[in-house]
Amino acid sequence: MNYWLVPINTADFDFNQYLGKYHFIDWVQFDDRIQIDDIAYIYDSRQKRITHKMVVSAVSFDFDQATNDENLWHNRTKMLENISENVFYRLKPVQTVESRLLGYENLKVYNFPENPIHDFIVDGPLWEFITTILESEDEIDRKKKAAEDALHEGGAIRVVLDRYERSREARKKCIAHYGNEYRCVICGFNFNEKYGTYGEGFIEVHHIKKLSKQKKRQKVDYENDLIPVCSNCHSMIHHKRENEELDLKGLKDLLVPSPKTDY
Repeated sequence: MNYWLVPINTADFDFNQYLGKYHFIDWVQFDDRIQIDDIAYIYDSRQKRITHKMVVSAVSFDFDQATNDENLWHNRTKMLENISENVFYRLKPVQTVESRLLGYENLKVYNFPENPIHDFIVDGPLWEFITTILESEDEIDRKKKAAEDALHEGGAIRVVLDRYERSREARKKCIAHYGNEYRCVICGFNFNEKYGTYGEGFIEVHHIKKLSKQKKRQKVDYENDLIPVCSNCHSMIHHKRENEELDLKGLKDLLVPSPKTDY
């Protein structure tokens, strides 16, 4: 596999519009050594820097098979020169280069020509320099994307899990056993008292014996295995901190009296 420098003058040809429209570019193949899977660095002669890393996906095809890009040429003379050539190759984008480090001022240190005209092979120290910059930029892009993805949510994902059967009748009997007050047995919170009729009849029920630990279906002891709890206490019951899981007494002992508030 070879690495190529491909000069394109965006003053003559609208490279970015072409790439945005077709997601590839058909270019004159000046060198028959160009092969599929070779890497090409696009050098914008107007900006005097490398702007894209691309991969060769097809080689040695005629002008009739190339995409018609006549309306994207600003320089008709240059366009006719391209049409006169009878062999083309296709490039697909791999990486857009943002770094200004791959500008002519840095590249010339490695004997980079000031105004390259045709494709040439990149190797030795020049290849090492370009590769180092691109790998560094690619790593920065990956980290930036990961950070951005971490702030997104709402996408649909498929989750496969075991759901354990719960008895509605056992829930009713548990609440009745505690006087039908719908009051948390840990902190005393009552949804009806806090939210009025909207919270009437609402309470969660906690299984003291974890259903996931049971090996088979069995009758629920609603007096001893179930308790009515508010959402906060229920969350704290299942909350583990440094592998420590509190029992009900331990959670009650942690309760801190809070000042009365009017929300």
